[in-house]
Amino acid sequence: MLPDRPLAYGLTESGPVAWGLFALCAALILLPRVLNLGRALAEREARRSFGGTGRFLLGAGLEQAFWILLGPVLALINAGFVLTTCLGRVVRWEAQPRADRTVPWSEAWRRLGWVTGLGCLLMLASLAVGGWFGLWLFPTALGLVLAPALACLSSRIDLGLASRRLGLFLTGDDIVSAPELIDLRQFTGAPTPAPAKTHDPEPIAWAPPDGVGAEERS
Repeated sequence: MLPDRPLAYGLTESGPVAWGLFALCAALILLPRVLNLGRALAEREARRSFGGTGRFLLGAGLEQAFWILLGPVLALINAGFVLTTCLGRVVRWEAQPRADRTVPWSEAWRRLGWVTGLGCLLMLASLAVGGWFGLWLFPTALGLVLAPALACLSSRIDLGLASRRLGLFLTGDDIVSAPELIDLRQFTGAPTPAPAKTHDPEPIAWAPPDGVGAEERS
């Protein structure tokens, strides 16, 4: 039996449309990650290239928690880009620095302090409303409040090296460097990073994709 208002949705009402919208948003956000996790878990070589099953799952969970907090910050900043474009202002898109660069706290607060202020207002509003709506808004508000901290901590080189030593957030090149990266380090004199910690005792031999280097071998 359908409710009196099957199309109801909003701050205080629920209905099939509201739950359907929630399911659609959750599927769009989570389904690609779930499919990628399932594919990696189903392939032994993929699990090994990510540091082993345990570290792969732990890293995936930490990454998802981080993106729950960072997602609202990126959405707000991108919305600001769209708004300024509609107002006729040119949005400058400068090249990102490719070398290691730690964002200092002073710069993070200068650029994202207003995001923290907006997050505090949103958090107060969610606490005032309470209920499921307040609980729904809390992760978004918390991410905005922590925006400067997220920018600063995620850029720290020492934390990145520590996660590598622990075998978290690894890729295949972290386990065994591709020949191109080895040649580049030798040419530039860059130090070779320490091997990433894995839970799999068997080494992974790097192999070129199918078809690459076939002429040289022949």
